[in-house]
Parts: sequence; C-alpha cells; structure tokens
Amino acid sequence: MAGGEKFGNRYFYKWWKTACANLGIEGVDLYGGTRHSTTTALRELFSPEEIRRSGTLHTTNKAFDRYLQVKPDDARNMYQAANDLAKRKQG
Repeated sequence: MAGGEKFGNRYFYKWWKTACANLGIEGVDLYGGTRHSTTTALRELFSPEEIRRSGTLHTTNKAFDRYLQVKPDDARNMYQAANDLAKRKQG
C-alpha cells in the first residue's frame, strides 16, 4: 500500500484475524479484543469510575468489571509503592 492511500473497510480486521491465528488465539473478535485492550490500558492512567463514565461507554458493568480485575502482581506493586511512600514520609 502506497503512502497516503485510504485503507479498505476490512483492512484492520484482516490483520486482526491474521495476528490471532499466528498466536493461536481463537474466538476473540476484533471488537471484544480491542475493547478489552483499551480498557486495561486506560486503567494505567484513570480510575475505574473515570473510565466507565467517559472512556469506554460500557452499557453493562459485568464486562467492564471483568476487564478491570486487578492482577496479583499489580496488587503487590501497589502495596509495595504505598509501603515505600510511607517509609519516605517517616524519615
């Protein structure tokens, strides 16, 4: 594809399907996969309430809450950061 040309309507979808096949991922459609990725990336910058209100426009809480589940490593890092901050404030 030459620079400046418009992509076709299914261009990104075809690459999504190719990437999933290369990774051995089945049953994840473009909409679901990108919405999940977007929501979890926004989690790094905004609170769940901010994301729910204006970031993803989810209509149900079930899918949204599933996307924002805290991973054990994330929880450990959060508590470690809080502990480090408390130590700095003490002395």
